Parts: sequence; structure tokens; C-alpha cells
Amino acid sequence: MKRRYIFKEFCEAALADLQADLASQRANEKRALVLQANKESDGIEENIKRVAAEDAGKEFSPKEKYENDRERNEAEKIVASKRQFAKQQEEEAKGSDDTVKMFRKQAAKSREVAERLRRL
Repeated sequence: MKRRYIFKEFCEAALADLQADLASQRANEKRALVLQANKESDGIEENIKRVAAEDAGKEFSPKEKYENDRERNEAEKIVASKRQFAKQQEEEAKGSDDTVKMFRKQAAKSREVAERLRRL
């Protein structure tokens, strides 16, 4: 009976380690999404600045000016959306990190219980 309980505790520790590894993998995937979204946002912002600099000395008709402003505003909205997405993913990555810590503690406790039972 004692051996079964010790085995059960070691199995629970191994399961908790696997769950921690999965949560860690998810956190890394979220961080990769953050990097990609920030990179895309930076590229769009750079393009907005480049177009603004190219158009600075030009004369436009009211319709052309309206179209340029509308396109710039749409691009700025996309940038804001991507930045918000990146922020959300970063928060989720932090949550996954907390999950990793919780599962690692759980695994350590299960191993500790199993070791104490062995010594009885």
C-alpha cells in the first residue's frame, strides 16, 4: 500500500512537470507573437513617417489630401490594434509563467511527500 502511494506521488510530480513544460511552451509562443506584432507595428509606423516625409513638400487637391489622411488614419488604427494585441499576449505570457511556477511547486511537493514516505 505504501509503495502504491509513493508511486502515485511520483506520477503526480511527473504530470505536474509536463503541465509546467506545456505552460512554458505556451508562454514562449505568446512572446513570439508579441515580437512579431511589435515588429509589424514598427514597420507600419516607419512607413507612415516615410510617406509623410515624401508628401511634405507636395501640393495636393482636397480629394487627394482627404485620401492620404484617411489612409494614414487607417494605418495608425492598425498599429494601435497590433500594439494592443501585443500587450494582451504579453499579459497572457506572464500568466503562463505563473502557471509554470505553480506546477513546479506542485511537482516539488509531490516528490517531497514521496521521499518522506520512503523514509517511514
